[in-house]
Amino acid sequence: KERNQIKCFDFEKEKVVEEWSSTGNKDFTSLFSETKNAQNTTSNNIVATTQKGMFSLDPRINKGNKTAIQKVYSTNYLFNKISTNLNGNIAVGSMNGEIRMYTKLGQNAKTMLPGLGENISHLDVSKDGVWILATTDKYILLIPTKTKGGMTGFEKRMGKEKPIPRKLKLVNSDIVKHGLNASKFTKASFNNGGNITESFITASIGSYIVIWKLKKVAKGNLGDYDIKKLHNSVVASEGKWDTENEIIVALPKSLTLENEIIVALPKSLTLENEIIVALP
Repeated sequence: KERNQIKCFDFEKEKVVEEWSSTGNKDFTSLFSETKNAQNTTSNNIVATTQKGMFSLDPRINKGNKTAIQKVYSTNYLFNKISTNLNGNIAVGSMNGEIRMYTKLGQNAKTMLPGLGENISHLDVSKDGVWILATTDKYILLIPTKTKGGMTGFEKRMGKEKPIPRKLKLVNSDIVKHGLNASKFTKASFNNGGNITESFITASIGSYIVIWKLKKVAKGNLGDYDIKKLHNSVVASEGKWDTENEIIVALPKSLTLENEIIVALPKSLTLENEIIVALP
């Protein structure tokens, strides 16, 4: 795989129209929009990581190397995931489980959260930056970032206020019941939109989707979740844009919206009376 380039694919022309690289032409490990929900703004900038560095890529730069800002470390921190909030604060996860929090790219990290030893496979940050969601193969960490003064760990060093993460996972009885010992979590994410506040977390494992209510988890009710089996292995799941009761689920051959399904949940987010609608 050519991981040292970002390829821009034009769906109408059905071909790669641009190829971007970083300074030093290093292999990228992840990329994300410069700010969360940037698709609703005029910004096309991307933030990306290599194992030792972070880059801001600006498509307006008229050459293959689109690097606008960079921060490269001499130490290999094994960066492999990056995510942002609405203000452009940055969370970077590592293969050893560490998470670094930055006010903006180019600066030193304000806060480094020690990991539990597991590779961070995915990251999500709430719009206001108050919560970080870190996915590993076997569990999901929900991490509060607000300090006593009201600022987040993106804005000031957390020091002794570094939180104990909420560890979300299936209870052993569900793992055994559904035969999920060898299965891995897909990306966990908050429901998202321009007119809503995050209210639930969704992820999938095997052929099951799992939903946690954010308020309950924040209070420590970690084993209180809804789990629903679908007819095929789930590649990814996330809340439908600007809704609090719908989830879009991608199945193995789901390359277009026509092959995805929407699981409509009642407002209580229970799964007792779910409706599964296959789009035409």
